[in-house]
Amino acid sequence: VGKFISLVIGLGRAENTNRDKYATSYNNTAGGFFQLSYQFFAPQELLDEIAPDIKQKEFRKIPNVRRAESKEEFYSLTYQRRMAMSILQDYLIDFKGDPVKAIVAYNAGYDRGSYLGPSNDFNVFKQKTYQEKLKEYKKRGVSNPEEKAKEASEIITRDAVRLVNLLFPNMQVGKDLKTQLKGQQSAIRTPLPKPKTMTNGGFV
Repeated sequence: VGKFISLVIGLGRAENTNRDKYATSYNNTAGGFFQLSYQFFAPQELLDEIAPDIKQKEFRKIPNVRRAESKEEFYSLTYQRRMAMSILQDYLIDFKGDPVKAIVAYNAGYDRGSYLGPSNDFNVFKQKTYQEKLKEYKKRGVSNPEEKAKEASEIITRDAVRLVNLLFPNMQVGKDLKTQLKGQQSAIRTPLPKPKTMTNGGFV
């Protein structure tokens, strides 16, 4: 139990290095202390305010996991931490106690946790992510799908490797990762302004 709690705390610190409760991801798809996906966890009022192009979708069925009922709840540490704990616990069970796959699934999406294969190979992960994004972009009619899928897979892989290595510094995964990504891009953007109708509250 103690190791699990420590893992959850470390996850929050690694996912939100600024420790700002209004921090959002670089692509504006997740926010809060544990970087919960807006698509699955944000109430409609929050989507309308900061991410109007995102449509609500149901998260996979996990006990005690639900969408926030208000903007105040979404950004509260209590809600964010409870969701993160429930999700991570479920992923650890599904991936037979493999913390690398569980963390990658939390960061990059559940299905991508299995992309690592039995040896947690991040080159294989990147290739499968590329194939997934290429198929998605072609279906959507995106211009230059190969180039954009390559860039997306590089960023997704780099962020997953970064998170795993922050949480498990003795592992140092991805040492042989072949990457062509230029420069640095933080996974956390400068926090958005406080929502106009947000009431006082926050960490509890």
